[in-house]
Amino acid sequence: MPSTSAVKKARKHFDILLEGDLFPVMDLDSESKEFRDYLELTKDVKEGTDFNPWMEFEDLELDPVSFFQPLCRGPVFSESDADYKSNYHRVESLKKIPTFGDVYIRLIDRVCVKPRKLKGNTIAGALEWMGGFIIPEGVAKLFRSTGLKGLLFKEVMDRKNQQPRSGLHLLYSESIMPPALKCIEPFKRVPFADTIQDTMSKLGFSEQDTQKLGETVDADNNPFRLYGCLCYESLASSKMLDFNVTAEPWGSWESPLLVVSSRVRDVYREHGLEGWIFEPVLEKGTGMFEAHQSLWKNFIDRIQINPANSF
Repeated sequence: MPSTSAVKKARKHFDILLEGDLFPVMDLDSESKEFRDYLELTKDVKEGTDFNPWMEFEDLELDPVSFFQPLCRGPVFSESDADYKSNYHRVESLKKIPTFGDVYIRLIDRVCVKPRKLKGNTIAGALEWMGGFIIPEGVAKLFRSTGLKGLLFKEVMDRKNQQPRSGLHLLYSESIMPPALKCIEPFKRVPFADTIQDTMSKLGFSEQDTQKLGETVDADNNPFRLYGCLCYESLASSKMLDFNVTAEPWGSWESPLLVVSSRVRDVYREHGLEGWIFEPVLEKGTGMFEAHQSLWKNFIDRIQINPANSF
């Protein structure tokens, strides 16, 4: 639930939005009266609202779960323009690994990054455009010593001298999961250029520029955009290890997401590591799966009060 101050802040933003502010920011619980009030107040706003939904879980909810998707809540390494070009060419050279049907992934096995300090107990995001992770030597030794399965370590490079950066490792796994369930289907939305045309015109943008922006935004809605938690028919009989990757390219540049076992979460918590939060991987038929589906269905049904709304 949002705090009282967050709700007050949101109410102030209602008026700002109706006055034509394109990008107000607010935090609202999707089950709250404030959220319903917001939807009612903005149902006729042509631009609609672009929602960024996220989920929060209590430890008691997570403790019975067997697998998790770790999300970055720590530092993220950056790259120079030259690093980016090198990383791009590296990814393009990787073979496409077929997983099921016509789906494939690429396993990113090396990254060039700018130097930065990293505490010995901290897991960092590899780069802003990818879902991978970089760990210091201390965390690598810990993962090795606890016997966790499915984890390999790849190089974090200094592009200028073409040498690995000392004491840093890129997390890597070749254990590919079964296909995920596609449980959440966003409704068909109004093309973005149509929703912002009037506002962009008032700001001095040409119709051509507005159309280009709309095409760029709409192109981001690819078939492998993850909504909500990763969900599966069952993981009981699959050959899951402690470190795994999804069969779908949910990440940038056809990269998969990392999925770890409850053992990894236990090690993370017991040794005071930092940089991750854990989102549950759900199995069909469980209570958490059903609650997850219900909450998302209610959210999607409600925001359709305005066909220009999106998420």
